[in-house]
Amino acid sequence: MDGKYAEVWKVAKYIAGLCCGVGSHAGGVIFYDEPIVNSTALMRTSNGDVITQYDLHTLEEVSLIKIDLLSIEALDRMRACLDLLGEYGYINPMLPLRQRYEDTIGVYKIERDDPEMWKLIHEHKIESLFQMEQQSGIKGIAAVKPTTLEELATLNSVIRLMAPEKGAEQPVDKFARFKKNINEWYKEMDKWGVSKDKQKLLEPYLLESSGMCESQERFMSLVQLPECGGFGLAWADKLRKSVAKKNPAAFLELEKEFYQRMEEQNLDRNFCKYVWQVCVGASRGYGF
Repeated sequence: MDGKYAEVWKVAKYIAGLCCGVGSHAGGVIFYDEPIVNSTALMRTSNGDVITQYDLHTLEEVSLIKIDLLSIEALDRMRACLDLLGEYGYINPMLPLRQRYEDTIGVYKIERDDPEMWKLIHEHKIESLFQMEQQSGIKGIAAVKPTTLEELATLNSVIRLMAPEKGAEQPVDKFARFKKNINEWYKEMDKWGVSKDKQKLLEPYLLESSGMCESQERFMSLVQLPECGGFGLAWADKLRKSVAKKNPAAFLELEKEFYQRMEEQNLDRNFCKYVWQVCVGASRGYGF
């Protein structure tokens, strides 16, 4: 770059990529099969925890594995509930913990269709409803008014997504609109030129979520369809990683491969573009 900002550009190139802050993941755990210092330097956080100095991408490059082991406060409350039920004689405290849970408060044991329960959820009177106590969850419940566990799970993913561009409809508003009138989803596909037979092809994957491709599992399934190029599971997983780990360079490379295969196999352009730009594109920036 020449001219007025040449010196600024010169300095920018020196500082680009340098660390400007340090943080530790609340539930990130590193797995290794030899002394970890053979692969990465370590450091201590301000509260004394020992952590790696590498970020998740560099950890993978040196053959280490990172997974997230997260917990929630509700688990403590559920365990306390089971202990109290046993203490007061409502359940057998000698049974294995899993059996005690499944027999009493397991998600497949409770009456999930009880309208009074959903009314309490809509009024935010159920504590520790996973992530729904956050402002995004409160707004999401108000907009969508879920009445099934599947809708609630879909909403939990949708509230994490971002609009495709500035000023565009927010994903949670789109979900609410599609849920209220599923014909809105079909109108969207019509707008993209997706034929009726291809719309039928998408129904087994997206109809349950009111036309929203809100999760990694859904778009991974879609790109494996023969009509989308028939990519293998390994390729679909690379796509998942490029989204989940916010790796735009890897994503763009996979996008190039996707459209190249579309051309080579003479696939339906409108259908493939809808799958990539709308379904896969919904998770760009964050995938759950």
